Amino acid sequence: LLSYQLLAIWIDPQFSAHSSTILKILCIGVFLSGVDSTTATFLEAIGRPDISTKISFGQLFLYLPLLYLFVTHLGVVGAAIAWSIRVFIDYTVRAAVCLRIYPMLRHTFFRGALSVIAGGSLLLLSMLPMSFAMTMGAAPLSLALFYVVVWCAVLDTTERSQFLSFAAKIRRRIRGGEGDERAAFCWVAHSTPADLSPLPHIALP
Repeated sequence: LLSYQLLAIWIDPQFSAHSSTILKILCIGVFLSGVDSTTATFLEAIGRPDISTKISFGQLFLYLPLLYLFVTHLGVVGAAIAWSIRVFIDYTVRAAVCLRIYPMLRHTFFRGALSVIAGGSLLLLSMLPMSFAMTMGAAPLSLALFYVVVWCAVLDTTERSQFLSFAAKIRRRIRGGEGDERAAFCWVAHSTPADLSPLPHIALP
């Protein structure tokens, strides 16, 4: 959503006007690539890294013609679109293979697919032209909607309880650290000069 503003601040507005769309497309591909890493990790964990290698090698026969076609007609934007499409196909094929090898993943996969659909849909909506005010309002709203979907539809009861327990531990540690600092400050504030005097010098033999 803030790709235009970030590129304008980082480089210049003219560069941002020609590159913000590319950045948005690449963000979709990076999001899908991050999700795809879970399927690749699963295949490696069960001792089948050869499947990922075969899928990656087989993609060349589809990706190279697709890349040539999109770059020829759309330039750099086409290259970003072709790469994002390749990542989406990679994730889809790898996930289908994982489900075929280990059908018990079906329920977990479909729960995770909801977060992928929600995140991908919100990223696609960011492609729409928006004013700066609309962008600043849409950014936190999009994040809130994504986390609501993850919390309600993706995480189960046990995972929510574990998350709340972890958050409570962090909160207690933060409060405990603040309490220690407050106690140290109060001790210094109410101490006499004698209490704060350095330790006596001890001569070494």
